[in-house]
Amino acid sequence: LIRQISMKVIFPVISRFSSLSREILREKISRKRLLILLGLMHIVAVFVSFGDIVISRLYDARYTDASWMLVILSFGLWPRILAFTLDPALLAVGKPHYAAWGNCLKLVYIIIFLPCGFLLHGTIGAIITISLSDLPLYLMISFGLYREGLFFFRQDILTSLMLMGIITILCALRLYFQMGLPISIMLN
Repeated sequence: LIRQISMKVIFPVISRFSSLSREILREKISRKRLLILLGLMHIVAVFVSFGDIVISRLYDARYTDASWMLVILSFGLWPRILAFTLDPALLAVGKPHYAAWGNCLKLVYIIIFLPCGFLLHGTIGAIITISLSDLPLYLMISFGLYREGLFFFRQDILTSLMLMGIITILCALRLYFQMGLPISIMLN
């Protein structure tokens, strides 16, 4: 879904204006991307903050562990969203090799850190490792965009801080209404 939104919204804008200066192109991409990030950040925040409740309502007690897993995996959607909303920019300016290298780094990350995470912390370590697996891809895409003069680091930091703020508020509301934290089951 994230990739489809990016390819149908961001890619056409970039392709249409790819002959413009990098600064003007970056501004056009930034506006469209910000709208996408603002919308998706709320979805991620709801799943991170209430994913455990969704699982407990939909499934019986056999799936209790899925509640904290959904919360952690939902949090891991954010680096993927950041990467997938940037990837079309590299494609449109004819530099897809950064995303290819990013996927290679992601594979290496999973090969190295998934067994380590599992050996050191069991299922929790494996789930956290998978949740963070898009970070190498995001970092390589960001590096490529930086080299191409289309860097969005400030926007990424600001929207990430906004996401953390929303999650903090939602978790504070959960605590206020004595609903515990989304990962309470894991902590027990």
